[in-house]
Amino acid sequence: MADPYATGLYEIVNLTNGKRYIGSGVKCARRFSEHRHRLRGARHHSPPLQSAWIKHGEDAFVFRMFMVCPEDLLLFYEQRALDILKPEYNVNPTAINCSGRVLSAETREKIGAKARGRKRDPALVEAIASQLRGRKLPPERSVHLLGNTHAKGYKHTPEWLAAQAERTRLRSSGVPKTPEHRAKIAESLRGVRHSAERRAKQADAQRGTRFGPRPRRIASKDQKDLFD
Repeated sequence: MADPYATGLYEIVNLTNGKRYIGSGVKCARRFSEHRHRLRGARHHSPPLQSAWIKHGEDAFVFRMFMVCPEDLLLFYEQRALDILKPEYNVNPTAINCSGRVLSAETREKIGAKARGRKRDPALVEAIASQLRGRKLPPERSVHLLGNTHAKGYKHTPEWLAAQAERTRLRSSGVPKTPEHRAKIAESLRGVRHSAERRAKQADAQRGTRFGPRPRRIASKDQKDLFD
């Protein structure tokens, strides 16, 4: 299974009927969170996907990587996937990239004016509420709440406190980071946009330094049709 934090294509699949939505992202796990947040709030841009989510429930959908590819080929392979597979929940047949786009003040004001005072259909609100009422998080998702100090009445376990103290000690003692730790830091920073000043400073610091060749990510063999 591909790393959900990798760059590439992803899909949201309805397990009841096999219909799906295909998208792309630099860090697909972040896109999963955005889609799930909008679907839970009945604010998703795809009406067919939103309707199916309300009808079948959240447990009927799975979020997973579709293929891994370099960032500069995202739109190419996404368009190939849309043309060949024709996913049922995609409302736009054309792959577009809004990364880094800055909206003008006039556009933001228009969006705000349109959303201001907007009310949802009471039947839709009740359908969402009935799904969430009394729902408990499964163990695999509850683990993400560990360390959440904003949870009401939450107290850190002794094990968590001991681990946090050890992490703080290592940071302050100047102990060299392990390769695994450095790899995690690099992965979390991949795709982050820095200011022009910071990029200039990094360029000055690295000027004259020689780097080895970077390995290129390739797509899954299961998606051969997209390469033809």
